[in-house]
Amino acid sequence: MRLVFYEKGYEQNKKYGTELDENWNRYELRFRQEMAVSVVQELLKYRDVAGLAMEILNSKIRFLEKPTDSMTTRKRLYPTYQAWAELMKDIGKVKLTIQPQKKSLQKVWEWLEKYVAPSLKLFAEVGKIEQRDYIGNLVKNGEMNITQKQLYDDYIKARKLGERG
Repeated sequence: MRLVFYEKGYEQNKKYGTELDENWNRYELRFRQEMAVSVVQELLKYRDVAGLAMEILNSKIRFLEKPTDSMTTRKRLYPTYQAWAELMKDIGKVKLTIQPQKKSLQKVWEWLEKYVAPSLKLFAEVGKIEQRDYIGNLVKNGEMNITQKQLYDDYIKARKLGERG
């Protein structure tokens, strides 16, 4: 979820040369993928865009006020900013649900291709110049986490079953 604020009056003035309206502001809640689908499902139930938006804000955002008489540095313990609490006092909270996707070798591969490969390419090229095997060292020194070990074990089991069949 993203919350976007911008001054629409200034944007329109700059873009189209319209008269400047300093009070024309725009606020957007932006959602992607499964979260967007969840919002649409809730909207079909609510039939009230503004009400749903307020419940989403109330469930996802809290403005805090640093206590002046406290030594706590844990922000989650700070009290809610009074004006925000007042604004949200009669607003409910909506729980947007998305189903966590099970990791798969294919998903990991897609992530590697899209997000990791460009950086690996960079260090492979730098390694050629510096005569260092940055990528080889990463692999040699890397450790799989529990999820990755499970994916590996599942892969090995599937291969063994495939060889028997």
